[in-house]
Amino acid sequence: MPKSVAPAWTCPDVAWRLQGLLRQGRIIANDLWNIPRYVLRACVGVAFVCGVLSLWGLHGDGAIPGMSPLSGLDPYRFSSVPCVADDTAAESRWNGLSPALALLDRVNPTVSKWVRQEYDRGLLIFGEGRRTKQDPGIALAKYDVLRGRLVVNPLLFGENDGTIAVTLCHEYRHSRQNLGKACQYVLSFLFVRGGDLSIIENDAVIYEQEAHNAIFGNGSSKDKELAAWEAAVEQRNQGGKHGRSDSLSSPVVAKTARLP
Repeated sequence: MPKSVAPAWTCPDVAWRLQGLLRQGRIIANDLWNIPRYVLRACVGVAFVCGVLSLWGLHGDGAIPGMSPLSGLDPYRFSSVPCVADDTAAESRWNGLSPALALLDRVNPTVSKWVRQEYDRGLLIFGEGRRTKQDPGIALAKYDVLRGRLVVNPLLFGENDGTIAVTLCHEYRHSRQNLGKACQYVLSFLFVRGGDLSIIENDAVIYEQEAHNAIFGNGSSKDKELAAWEAAVEQRNQGGKHGRSDSLSSPVVAKTARLP
């Protein structure tokens, strides 16, 4: 049988294919020519959004209550260490916040009222913190802006009452931040790898320092903190002798090693 022969291209076919290639070439050339225009439009759009967010931020965060010096209570006590245990009920952990809230009732009643309101509304939960590139440590608490809730890491209960109160003040400040700052932080991912966390953290850190000064004075005492921790450990050991299983957990051991 004779072999089949592929049909040869005719001149019209070649001309049609060449026209198609030229048409695609013109489209690509036009797109390349318009790239600077696209970039300029994108830059103008981003600048406009940044300007709007800056104006929004100038509106401020509203009234932020100041601090009163603490008197009559000991901020160095470790009142709620048992709440670190994984099997602790949520209600017990909420009760474990009472000593810190008692401090805030004297230093900043607005913050203690806010924490109680969050709990009554079901917006205070106990969950694990997460490490981030900006903060490789574990967050002891976090305010979830999108859901409007306060997340408390159980490891927070391994701190003394004053530190717990200071941490709650930090998260309260986040809850009062202008939403424009959160949008600016999201937009900062376009320019800074991992985002510019200082946009939302600076205010909270300054407010946290104010709370720390009001509760501990102008600086906490490691000697007092260590003495309070040793007293808490001794009290728990005495409780164990009376039949209660208050054995020290690993976070407690880690805390003892960190204090000196």
